[in-house]
Amino acid sequence: MFDQPLARPALALAPDYRPELPASRRLPAKVYWFRRALTVSALFLVLWASSLLAAKLHWSLSPEVPAAGLSQSEPAYVIVGDTALPVSSRGR
Repeated sequence: MFDQPLARPALALAPDYRPELPASRRLPAKVYWFRRALTVSALFLVLWASSLLAAKLHWSLSPEVPAAGLSQSEPAYVIVGDTALPVSSRGR
């Protein structure tokens, strides 16, 4: 009974080794809030510019608004089938 070698376990548990990560430096609160305010202001600037551009495009593409050079009583577009063709003052 004693002449048999001791059995070694097939799987040995190793201690969990995790290298220590260096602690990241946190930014000062002033820098954090400045960046947040800068991001929000940039977002508002983009929204303002897009709404301004959308208003300009809506104004220029609206069929109710007469084309340049036409009086209010003249139509701005002529409907042909399912297409609205702009009326130009040079074509008259």
